[in-house]
Amino acid sequence: MSTSVLIADQEYEGDWSAGGLVKNDEQLKKVAYRRDGTRSKAGVIVIGSVLEIEVEGNRGVTYHSDVKVNPRGKVNSSNSVGLTSGGWEKEYQFTLGPMIDFLHGLGTKAVVNVVGFTPEQVASLVKKVYALGADLVIINLSCGNTGGDVLFFEDSFVFPMVARVRKVVPHGKQVLFKVPYIPSRSMLRRRVEFFDCFEWVGGIIAINTVANTLTLNPLTGKPYIEPFKGLAGLGGAGIRPLALGQCQMLLEEINDLQSDMVVGACGGIQTPEDKEMFMEGENVQVHFVKLHTAVREFGSEVFDDLAD
Repeated sequence: MSTSVLIADQEYEGDWSAGGLVKNDEQLKKVAYRRDGTRSKAGVIVIGSVLEIEVEGNRGVTYHSDVKVNPRGKVNSSNSVGLTSGGWEKEYQFTLGPMIDFLHGLGTKAVVNVVGFTPEQVASLVKKVYALGADLVIINLSCGNTGGDVLFFEDSFVFPMVARVRKVVPHGKQVLFKVPYIPSRSMLRRRVEFFDCFEWVGGIIAINTVANTLTLNPLTGKPYIEPFKGLAGLGGAGIRPLALGQCQMLLEEINDLQSDMVVGACGGIQTPEDKEMFMEGENVQVHFVKLHTAVREFGSEVFDDLAD
């Protein structure tokens, strides 16, 4: 199943890695190459999430998966790593440019995922990342592994953020918005209609981990995750039905508006069969898919299976 999508008149080929996998050069090469040193079939490798400010991140056990008892396609993960970052000046000011150049050297597009806690931070990051030569910026509005609120649902954040970002997106460029699971159809419709007002919004990626879930160890009855009394973002196979439903609704709303926005899928995609659900389903035909849990647990070789 080949994947190709046009965003701002640029073609993005192949399957995408999800945000959170690549924050430094070592992690970048783990996704770009197989364990034997040959180039993986990862089509688009996403760098980030990149933050403006320094964030310590969560402490203790912050990640767990059931890969030891489930095969690929059925693996679930709980993530409370948090948005760990040294901030722009300490971490990304001098490292992001070379990572973008590395991707261009591979002949692939450079996509960067950014997160801000204020509208000003988001706009600042978008401007800086494009100035370093990135081809596309994803604005993550959906992080659910930090134990707090999800900014996507806050009008007081989204509206001024868009007002500031529209001033810094270079001519001819677009951004994508990464959104959480949205249980309210009216909220989903309202956001899609709002984003569609702007030519520089190229599309929407759904979904992120499902926020504030609790996974317990059946032997002890205690949470696997330590911060926030065990609350974490759920990823992997368990959220695949949520992602499918969300993509179906997004596609319906976008088609009703006769919009050119693209839809990318993320959530439990681990096998070719999973990919087929999102790209060739009766009601769901997204433009590209992103992988996180599968790459984290099985390495970049998973891209080979999905491409072949």
